[in-house]
Amino acid sequence: MYPWEVPASPMPELADLSRLSLDELRTRHTELRTNLVATSVLVRHVATALREPTRLQPAADLIKSTLAILDLPGARGREEILREVNL
Repeated sequence: MYPWEVPASPMPELADLSRLSLDELRTRHTELRTNLVATSVLVRHVATALREPTRLQPAADLIKSTLAILDLPGARGREEILREVNL
């Protein structure tokens, strides 16, 4: 049997984050920020030579913009955290 003949497993649905508790949403918010910081380091300091390093600039810009939103000062309610976790 060839790989294209094997029935693909269905793609999992995205989680309904609105069902999470406020503490769980805060945890996701923190994890998102932590993961974006780690990813930004990888994007800025690529371990190998790239043919077109400028192709990483859109990713770096997107990460920077998202972190700017996540780092806005002030208290956040449930709805604000939910919106930010869905970035």
